[in-house]
Amino acid sequence: MAVERVLLSEQSPGGNIEALVERHGDGIFFSLWGGEKSSFGMKTVWVRNLVPAPAELDETAIREGRPPLLPAEFCAHPEGAAPPVAGSLRFVWFEEGDAAALFESDQIVGIIPGWSGINGFAGYARDCIEQSPICWPLGTPESNALFDRVIQSTEYWKFWDGNPWPQINSGLRGAFEPILGAASNYYAIHGNKWPPKALARYVHQDATIFMTIGVSVRAQPVVEQFVDEPSDARRIELAIGIEGALAAFADDVPQAMSALAAFPWDQFSWLGDGHTVAGFNFPTNNDTLFTSILLLKDPVDTPRIALPAFRGDAVNLLWVVPITDGERKLAEESGSAALVAKLRGAGVGWVHRSRVGVV
Repeated sequence: MAVERVLLSEQSPGGNIEALVERHGDGIFFSLWGGEKSSFGMKTVWVRNLVPAPAELDETAIREGRPPLLPAEFCAHPEGAAPPVAGSLRFVWFEEGDAAALFESDQIVGIIPGWSGINGFAGYARDCIEQSPICWPLGTPESNALFDRVIQSTEYWKFWDGNPWPQINSGLRGAFEPILGAASNYYAIHGNKWPPKALARYVHQDATIFMTIGVSVRAQPVVEQFVDEPSDARRIELAIGIEGALAAFADDVPQAMSALAAFPWDQFSWLGDGHTVAGFNFPTNNDTLFTSILLLKDPVDTPRIALPAFRGDAVNLLWVVPITDGERKLAEESGSAALVAKLRGAGVGWVHRSRVGVV
């Protein structure tokens, strides 16, 4: 067996996944690797046999963690094909950052989508002609909507070549300020990494409000696995109101909001209306601990702020409602609607105030 050789590697735009094209023995394989400590793991799809295809799948190789050659019955070139020409390979990352397409010259030869690794599905390969355990046929632009996703992703990265951030920033602040007034503070929360993100601080009524700016420039991962119309849910901005009596603690909030703004891409997950997330510590002046959050599009008496669409997608403003551990468990066991009903019955709205738990 030939020594493993990396033909091409590249970090994802978010920096937390590596794309690889490797020669393992007599085969070419395309992988996405999240690192040893990442929940993303390794996702691999077959690309090409360089020698005549075997009659059967090498189950021993699979058990030993070696990628197997594609059997002849699934292979467009059962006699084998030439290795890629040096310099002909390139990646196109999907906007979400958890998926990518592999090109050889001007043709897609493999795609690892966001649902790779689920129910034994590995990915799509141009030279696969029947569904197999290590790849599915890529098909054509007419039969596979991922061709359009690749085109859209290519356009998305070209969009960033024009430095659209000032316009995005201005558009979002222009939606906030007619309702909230001018921001009193403005924080960069992207840690000098792409994409740019910020947090604006406002004073409205008796509350200090923090609003994210720029979370919506990236579509959230995995949304298409849970929502019929992903364009209605994949882009978000986040907001939280803190009552004036807790203003002394408000300086601790940007760190929590920054972590939450990165959560979907760090955890390969998504945030939406009714979702809960644990692992926070929001301010209080009593003994109640607010260690989790509930996200809501429409808390009681929330300011009505309409956000501009981004690249044809709706942008949802999700309000952060700090909750107790017991309240989060109620939402997980009985559904968020049960918790929302209890919170509304207790007069809990969009402004975080010191209170006792409703559970």
